[in-house]
Amino acid sequence: MQMPNLTQAQVVAFVSVLATVLAVVFKLNLTDEQQAVIAGAIVAIYALGHLIADAVIRHGRASAMASIHVANAQIAQATGIDALPDPDV
Repeated sequence: MQMPNLTQAQVVAFVSVLATVLAVVFKLNLTDEQQAVIAGAIVAIYALGHLIADAVIRHGRASAMASIHVANAQIAQATGIDALPDPDV
């Protein structure tokens, strides 16, 4: 099965790291409370992004595997032989 070169989780990680780096580079004069809020928001966005990206990836893989199993079953029914190797092995 073809794996993506760049996943949604990687994009979310890059954006959160970029935001942190920009804040450090430009040395934003933020209060401790503002820094805590921003840090909490970054962590929340990062975690949510990972959960959503993981769900999307798992759904896509499950859908692809289901298609392979259906095709294998149809070939086996039509020909009487198991033409495709089991992708789970």
